[in-house]
Parts: sequence; C-alpha cells; structure tokens
Amino acid sequence: MDKFMSRLLILSFPVQGDVPIGYYRVENASIVDFNIIPPNDKDAISALYYWVSEDISSAKARVIALASPGDVVVHWHEIDDMPDKQALMVAQVKLQEKLPVKTNLHISAKIMNVDMASSSDKKLICTAHIDAEKMERGLKILAGYNLDPDIVMPIGMAISMPHDGYKGAEIFGIPLILGPQFIAPDEAALRTAFHIDENLVQHHQNEICTDMAALNDADNLPRIINLRHGPFAMGKAKTKWGAGQLKIILFLCMAALLVSLALAVASWGRLYFAVQHENGIALKMAQKIIPNVDNIEEAQNALSNKDIAKNGTRFALLSSAIYGELEKQPALQLRQLKYDQNQILYATITAPTNDAINPLLINLQQQGYKITATPKQEQGGLSSADISMRLP
Repeated sequence: MDKFMSRLLILSFPVQGDVPIGYYRVENASIVDFNIIPPNDKDAISALYYWVSEDISSAKARVIALASPGDVVVHWHEIDDMPDKQALMVAQVKLQEKLPVKTNLHISAKIMNVDMASSSDKKLICTAHIDAEKMERGLKILAGYNLDPDIVMPIGMAISMPHDGYKGAEIFGIPLILGPQFIAPDEAALRTAFHIDENLVQHHQNEICTDMAALNDADNLPRIINLRHGPFAMGKAKTKWGAGQLKIILFLCMAALLVSLALAVASWGRLYFAVQHENGIALKMAQKIIPNVDNIEEAQNALSNKDIAKNGTRFALLSSAIYGELEKQPALQLRQLKYDQNQILYATITAPTNDAINPLLINLQQQGYKITATPKQEQGGLSSADISMRLP
C-alpha cells in the first residue's frame, strides 16, 4: 500500500451554515492550493468535491475536517499503567469529573505515542469532546455539499505542537495558541490566565502548509484523534463515486436507452413488414373476387359496400360484417377469405397478438353470427386465427 494518499482534502468543520469554509488541497506530499470560501458558495465547495472524488482507487482517507477549539475541547490525562481499554475509560471518567455542566457530549479518547508522555510508567491519553448536536449539524452541512469526512479532528492537532513553551498559529482565519499538551483559541483572557507572552512566536503559513501536507502521510494517521466513531461513525463500506465513474454510469445509461430504442424499432419494423406481407396476401385473395382493386383499402370498401354479389346475398352479408370489424381495428389484417357451397365463410385473420383478435370475434357473435375460431402462433411473430362464420 502506498505511503501517501493520492489526494486529500482538508477543510474546516462548520457547525452552522452561514460561515466561510477554509480548505487545503493536498496531492501526494504537496499542497496544491489553500483558500477560504465565502459562506454558501456552493459552486466553489462542489468543485472541491469533484476534485477529491476524481480518484477513488484507494480506500485511505480522502477528507479530513478540522474543528475549531471553540467547538472541540482537548485534554491530556496521565493514567497509571493498566490495560489500554481500562486506561481509556478512566480518562473519560476524569474528563467528566472536570466538566462543570453535564451535557450531551460526544467524546473521543486515544492513547498517544510513548515519546509524548511525561513519564515512562504512565500512559498519556488525549480526549476530545464536542457537543453532539454540533457534531451532527456539522456533518449534515458537509453532506449537503456531498462531502463526508473520513476524519473529524481538533484543528490544533493538525500542526506540529511545541515540546516546550507556546506558539501561535492561524488556520482558516482561526487564531490558536499551542503548547505542550495545550490547544486553545488565542484570546486575551487565556493569555493572562496562562501567563503567555504577548509577543508570541507565530507558526508561519509555510510551516502550516508543511504540517497539512504531512497529514497525507499514512504514518501520521495513528497520531490523530478522530471524532468519527460511535453514532457518528462512517459506514463500514462507503462508496465514493468519482467524476470519472459518474461519466461511465451516464454513458452506460445512455447506451442502455439506445439499445432499448433500437430493440423497440426493430420489433416495430418486424411487425410492420409482417403486416405488409399479410396485406399483400389478402389483396391477392381479394383480387380473385374483385379484379379491379389495386390496394387492400379498396378491397375492404368494395366488400363492405356490397359491390359484389358472388354466391348471393349471404356471402355479401358475411364478408361485409368481417370487413366492418376490420375497419374498426386497424391492427387486424385479413389473409384469406373463402365461401363454400355450404354457405360458410372461412377467413384467416392476423394480428400482433391473439388478444387483439378476440374483440372482433366477440363483436361478430354479439351481432348473431355463428363463429368458430382456431388461434395459431406463426414463425414471423404474428398471431393468427382461422375462423368460420355463418348466418344465424
């Protein structure tokens, strides 16, 4: 597995919707750019989403959100040597004892590296807590921009902390004071309380960029305390759709639509040519009875108007009834028509489906004609019925 994530987006964690959002874009081990986006500039934030989602091949972290010290409070606890799980629980109990008001807090705790501890026989545990409602609100705001951070962490832990003394830093326009086991907003009251010099050494922007780029190094991830756990944990299988994949999905959808249209046109064409073929057969049959007709419509009109008198009035009545029903249902076609000496009219009717023929048979029966029918399925896809018909 590569040591560096190909792309990483670091941004501020908003707990209300009308605040600017700062960001750093990191590619491999370098800062691409950094800026602060004005409130509610959805296009600019969407551009960040598309940038970070273009490469989705790695399962490593893609988005890190940094919460301000006004929203996330960090404490360090020295715990006697005991199993890790117990030590973490003790640290959280100690944190609860320090808090003057019991509120709905979301707490993370982590054992830090041994070299950060003040003594070798104790464990140094870092806790970070945030109001649960703020945590939920911040995640919802980012979700509105299609951003789902893999990590939510205190902003002060994103940069290197001094081993002694204090230093100042400004990230996303938020002034900070950092010290050994100390992260706080840069406020006059805190400077006075902790006797911090007014001429505080500042962590310059180029140093901050170096620290931000270092977050793209997988070796630094174990040192990060992550608030995304418990009720705010990410799904075990998170799918991120990159811009490239979205284009492929769109292409496949369009291809599927075109294939469906092509199949529909092909099916329509097959039925159309089959119907035309049946019309040709029907016209030839009609021309044996009516030599002067040139198309199937003329043949239908001639028979329905009783322009022929072959085999007498019975034939005219029967054939007119059939052609009258065919005019009502254009999908039906007459393939064959024959009248025998027993005064029975035989006909073959074709249609796209058998269900289309049934109304014709029912209507003729309701008019009093005696009907028998034998349905068939033909090779060309058409349905047909051989019917016999006689007067009541």
